[in-house]
Amino acid sequence: MYYEDGTYHIVVDYPDLDIIANPYMSFADVRIEVEAVKVAGEDDNNYGILCRFQGKNDYYVGMVSSDGYYGILKIKGGEEYLLGRESMQQSQAILGGNSRNVLRLDCIGTSLYLFVNGVLLETQQDADFNEGDVGLLAGAYKNPGVHIAFDNFKVYQP
Repeated sequence: MYYEDGTYHIVVDYPDLDIIANPYMSFADVRIEVEAVKVAGEDDNNYGILCRFQGKNDYYVGMVSSDGYYGILKIKGGEEYLLGRESMQQSQAILGGNSRNVLRLDCIGTSLYLFVNGVLLETQQDADFNEGDVGLLAGAYKNPGVHIAFDNFKVYQP
């Protein structure tokens, strides 16, 4: 992880690994926005926004991939749960490859909303976490070398 020209970069050099970055703050109801772009690596990746981060084993993440998939996940006790679905869904609102996407995750009460490029893609309900840190995530599946750049990270309290 590093900053370059005002942009935050996460490089994932190991397979089956997610890397998380947090500012070490705490929020209850929150809206988080960031611009993200894949700089290098496979399109079969993941990147997104965290809310209500309790630690590496407990948080929510609104996640997308460079091959156009999305979902809202809950990590609880280190176990990963895709909320409300059997598998991540695909959307043409997500610009693939090395295109820039604007992600937004709203965590308000028990409601979680994931927007990509201004389009509401997912709404889920969950009451396990009601406050915590925010942050960013980037991950690789089988093939390492995923490099995601994040810019204009903004946090709002509605």
